[in-house]
Amino acid sequence: MTDLETRLTATLTARADRPVSTDALGAAAVRRAHIVRRRRRAIGAAGLAAVLVALFAVVRLPAPGVGDNGLPVAAGGGEVGTDPSVVHFALDYGVLDKTVATEWVSSSKGYEKATVYDGENRWWVTFYLATDEAILDRAAGDDHGAEEPSTVNGEPALLREGFYDNARAFEIRWEPRPGVHAMLLASVNTADFALQVAESIRLDRALRCVMPLRLTELPPGYRWVECQTRVRRTPTAGQPRWIHSGLTVEQPGGTPVLIWTIERRAADPSVQAAFHPNRTVAGWPAEWRTTSPRGLWFTTFGPMELFVCALNPEDADALTEAEATRLATHLEVSRNLDAPSTWPTRAAG
Repeated sequence: MTDLETRLTATLTARADRPVSTDALGAAAVRRAHIVRRRRRAIGAAGLAAVLVALFAVVRLPAPGVGDNGLPVAAGGGEVGTDPSVVHFALDYGVLDKTVATEWVSSSKGYEKATVYDGENRWWVTFYLATDEAILDRAAGDDHGAEEPSTVNGEPALLREGFYDNARAFEIRWEPRPGVHAMLLASVNTADFALQVAESIRLDRALRCVMPLRLTELPPGYRWVECQTRVRRTPTAGQPRWIHSGLTVEQPGGTPVLIWTIERRAADPSVQAAFHPNRTVAGWPAEWRTTSPRGLWFTTFGPMELFVCALNPEDADALTEAEATRLATHLEVSRNLDAPSTWPTRAAG
């Protein structure tokens, strides 16, 4: 497996635990998503964990606090799961004080989520907000034990223990307000700590899911559906280090297309050995790959690496070279990768 395949696989399988639209992808794709989701931990033992350890090098963390989320505060923000630029919650790093990196996902598909990791990948916590509890059911899977009654900030909740991504974890479900469903999956040592994390999540604020690039023009019939950004905490509160981002747009027929960016590694010999540029797009050498993973690859696109592809491998043929080229041509890149407050407030349009 090439370096590109390894890193793209890690990114896409990390995304596979997000709720999947059965209308768009069908029941078979949902089953596949859960299979890939469970596979992530197996990959992590040899590959993904090594990537996380390398990326999330142990640093001296700042004094923890709610304001250390690393994303700009959003004014208003509409309803949960309707705007791919907004997440309607914030994390309290006073409780999650060992967190080294956080991945945020906002979507117009009825859900939002954030996953936090510690520096050695010994534990993780994922929090979901959704407008349909069936979305949470698909994300949680079915490998769990009996439910127990509990409470989260005085609201009735259900607690159960099970296995998620081959890891023992606690699942907590509650309804913070009518029509909005919350779920915490926590691979932590005790149910008490999982409940403490659930109670620490701030639902009285909204944050912008931002990334250091912007798609200035959507092709006719396309729409922006999801924002994904991972940042690493640094010694300076509120100034995280960028790791990677994914901008997902949807073609007129419903096929999702991923614009994926990561820290540039053009000097890596393994990257150069795998990269075979066969065109120039937006002034940068690029390779249109016809083998898996199929798509348009740039080892250098300004200060980052870029890959444009169909989100699901079975849809690879749906994205043409011309469409991928058009998307890349209309991208603007922020030069400061470590200042989210300076990134575009919306990643598309």
